[in-house]
Amino acid sequence: MFGKKNAKKPLKYPTITSFWYQQKVERIVNATAFGIDLTSFIDTREFGYDACEDKQVAHGVLDRTAGLVEITFSNEPIRQHVPPKPPTIGMWRYQTLGNKEEGYFGRLQFTFFDQDRSIRTTLKQAHAASLVSGQATTSLTIFKEEGVGDFTTKDREHGYSYESRFPFCGMSVEERYQSRHLKNWAVPWPDEGFSTDDAPF
Repeated sequence: MFGKKNAKKPLKYPTITSFWYQQKVERIVNATAFGIDLTSFIDTREFGYDACEDKQVAHGVLDRTAGLVEITFSNEPIRQHVPPKPPTIGMWRYQTLGNKEEGYFGRLQFTFFDQDRSIRTTLKQAHAASLVSGQATTSLTIFKEEGVGDFTTKDREHGYSYESRFPFCGMSVEERYQSRHLKNWAVPWPDEGFSTDDAPF
């Protein structure tokens, strides 16, 4: 009886190659967008002796593959291509974190090319609006081309993007100020939850 009570829960992803299994990677490869719930935006500023350049990083979770997300920013310009190929506004990669004692989990890391700092400012303001409005997360969509993101043989051996980096081509985020306590008829149509029940009109 005591042995069962104290038994450790089996590791869901016991090896470094088990989180990003082939079917999960294939779903990402075949998709044209990542749905992300942005949870945090951290703006680090330093002053005085030996101060480093300001640093911004955002964190979130993937809404389908249940992995984590880290978003960083580079002072590089967006890379334009000959149409119809879309511009490259950043690069992304698979990461695997954890250890063999506690198990492994995955994270996608996105780095935006943000030379004019407009993207990081937009994400920060959008998440601030969500928090002011009483929301815990901000919905962010990052777009990619279909077919992009497959593991190479080396990537698969290591369980993460050992040698690969993949482009993404767009993003969309809303800066919404809205009370959580609105009546259903006052929620913008066609938002989820909209209803004319008990409406005064």
